Amino acid sequence: MYTYLIVDDEMIERKGIRMLLSWMNIRENILEASNGEEALEVFEKEKIDVLLTDINMPFMDGIELLSRIHEEYPGTETVIFSGYDEFSYAKKAISYGVSAYILKPVNPEEFEKVVGEINEKLAKSEREEKRKDESMEFLREHLLYLMVNGQSRSTMQEKTQMLLDMSFVRDFCRMVLLECANNYFEQVNSEQIENCASHSRYFSDELDAQNFYQKEEQMFDIFLCIWYTIFMKKDMFTINKNGLSYGRGYVYSLQYHLIWCTKYRKKVLKDGIDVECKEMLESLAQEYKFQILAMEVMPDHIHLLVDCRPQFYISDMIKIMKGNLARQMFLLHPELKKELWGGHLWNPSYCAVTVSDRSREQVLAYIEGQKEKSR
Repeated sequence: MYTYLIVDDEMIERKGIRMLLSWMNIRENILEASNGEEALEVFEKEKIDVLLTDINMPFMDGIELLSRIHEEYPGTETVIFSGYDEFSYAKKAISYGVSAYILKPVNPEEFEKVVGEINEKLAKSEREEKRKDESMEFLREHLLYLMVNGQSRSTMQEKTQMLLDMSFVRDFCRMVLLECANNYFEQVNSEQIENCASHSRYFSDELDAQNFYQKEEQMFDIFLCIWYTIFMKKDMFTINKNGLSYGRGYVYSLQYHLIWCTKYRKKVLKDGIDVECKEMLESLAQEYKFQILAMEVMPDHIHLLVDCRPQFYISDMIKIMKGNLARQMFLLHPELKKELWGGHLWNPSYCAVTVSDRSREQVLAYIEGQKEKSR
């Protein structure tokens, strides 16, 4: 819901604009002011999305008000009402980014069209901002994952091409990642903890190991098990081909049969591109610590049988694989974009099916037999 501010020195005009808005089912979040000075006072107290203002008003006219709003509250959508059909007014209004210049008396159809377009513009901007926030949040999580798995900050900055301010990492510098037995703090002293802290690049210089030791007296089975990877330099996840995989403190068996297709089912994954896809997927599996049990790249789709950890969201895994593959493929083979209208390699949808111990062999045989079927 957006907030509208009607500015006019005549009450009857303000009521008329309010009535036009009500015809568009906009009855809430409508504020009023009788001149530019009152309008600025409203802006100081409320977030205004759309300004609807007259030009000829006492104390501060609409043009001066537009100038102030353009400077102090950029991004506000503005509409001017005026009885003056003069180019000089319109020229000034355009210089301040006005969305529309409507002559009085106001035509209801023109008003509805203008306000409708503004609302659609605001809605589109919100959607884009939301997508941007979601993308940045996903990127931050991905970078933290890389950091925990040993990537340096300089490497991560290269990966993001400086699109993300890496200062957000500081919020995690005081995160202590440990796996503790129930009696761990009864057996170690603060000197041992401090020794561990001094060897970890993930601890802040300000970390007071003694205070940490005193505050964290409660015992817990697992606080976070990444400590084992950082200090012991061992992989805390072991994937076995017998169907069971072992993490630190848990056992799991999570296999997924994943399928996704090229855009418009275009048969572009051939003539060596299929081999490159396989190599890239194997590289991603090593980087993100999941195992590919079976894989086949067909000209217009990909089959994967993967074994992954409980910490993985399968939707995130697919985004990572599809995104990395598309980016690298377009760099290596720019000619692919000519065959794919819109420049997208993959269809946005995908299929993910869980695989049990009983069905694993069938899925393996199905994937490995894909090339034979296509001949």
